[in-house]
Amino acid sequence: MTAISTLNYQEVHHIQDSEKLVIDDLHHYDLLLQIGQRDVQACIIDSRDSRCLLLDDFILQESATEEDHVEKIRQLIEAHHLLPAGFWKRIKVAFKTNTFALVPSKFFIPDQAQNYLSLVAPVDHQKNLTFSAACMANQEVINVFSASQLLVDFLRNQYPLKELEFYHQGNAVINGIFEGSEDQQDQFHLFVDRFYLHIVYVNNRKLKFYNQFPIKSFDDYGQYAYMVMQEQELNRQDTEVQIHGFISANSAHFEKLKQIFPKLIAGKRPKNLFYPFYFDELAENAYFDILSMSLCK
Repeated sequence: MTAISTLNYQEVHHIQDSEKLVIDDLHHYDLLLQIGQRDVQACIIDSRDSRCLLLDDFILQESATEEDHVEKIRQLIEAHHLLPAGFWKRIKVAFKTNTFALVPSKFFIPDQAQNYLSLVAPVDHQKNLTFSAACMANQEVINVFSASQLLVDFLRNQYPLKELEFYHQGNAVINGIFEGSEDQQDQFHLFVDRFYLHIVYVNNRKLKFYNQFPIKSFDDYGQYAYMVMQEQELNRQDTEVQIHGFISANSAHFEKLKQIFPKLIAGKRPKNLFYPFYFDELAENAYFDILSMSLCK
């Protein structure tokens, strides 16, 4: 890692199954990248046996411009021991952005994608590209989202041998929840990311609510979750709440939230992957989003 790279990002976690990860087998591996303004996650999955071979997490320094942000990501990829390679089986990229719109698939018109976004937030279509990707196995909901054209162009140039698959972080979160859900009436999920809280409510295997909220203090978690429960006419005392992400079951924050939501439990990793023992150092509910990207199709 170069000196300038060290200033621009910091590795938070690195897990690698060195015994099973073989450079000559890259053409059997799926590369998953998740990119936010202040962090990047990378994951490698062996498509032959769904084994998770690598999970990396990086914090980025704040960027003054989009050019600066893309440059940090370029440095990170170039300095990594595997990410510059191009001979992957599939490459999936998920963007962490709050510019998105969920549209029922039966009403979705591809030519109107930019208009759907315009109803949610102003988007500079000169600098951003619009994408859409289905959520859940039954493709009941389409997620329309935007991503920086500079970043997309860089990624396409970085990996010219593959047709990149682009998703929104919400696709991964929703898909992961549905993959692990049971046929109970109400399922209320919190996904705690850096700087944001994602809330998902599922009723009778139907997506009833998904949104993300900016977090400025710990109290915001409980306030946003309680607000959504009230809107959905749920009783906080009786509703089971599963929490995923950066609040683990043995943390003080978990205990504080449990005082508000007595049926709070920690979520689990997506069941579709095999995790070697190296993952034992992580909480079971950690990195739910990047691991659930394996379910995006």
